[in-house]
Amino acid sequence: MVDRAAEAYGINMHYAGDDPDAAREAMEAGLASVSRGFAAAALEAVAQNETLALSLDQKLHLGELAGELDLETVEFLRGAC
Repeated sequence: MVDRAAEAYGINMHYAGDDPDAAREAMEAGLASVSRGFAAAALEAVAQNETLALSLDQKLHLGELAGELDLETVEFLRGAC
């Protein structure tokens, strides 16, 4: 996720020129590029938390929601990448 944020930030800063709002806009783009990944990671963490004693259906549902948000992040967290 860090690579995605850095890439989005760098691209936006490159094209921003001397615009005083450029840093803010670039940071916004960087955060937007990873926000779905953070949400997916949070859902995946909840689904895997045994203390919550979620049912298999609940875990699967959270996993599906996480995958819809950012499949690449979910695959990374599950060791598929």
